[in-house]
Amino acid sequence: KSVNGKMAASRAVMEGKTNYHASLCYKVIPANFGQGSFYTTIPQYALPFILDEIIDELKKHIDMNVIEFPELKR
Repeated sequence: KSVNGKMAASRAVMEGKTNYHASLCYKVIPANFGQGSFYTTIPQYALPFILDEIIDELKKHIDMNVIEFPELKR
């Protein structure tokens, strides 16, 4: 959420001023990679590639066993 060009809500979360807590903050922008005072900027063009990497990592830790259901009696 942006207020006067500043990320006030994100800043409040990062500084522990809310009921929520976050250890990392990312801002997706049309420009290039960068580092802000409390966040990392990610260019829009890179987001699909980064999300693909995250999904691949998550899939490594998910057990995809098939669940067998009993046959229904008719």
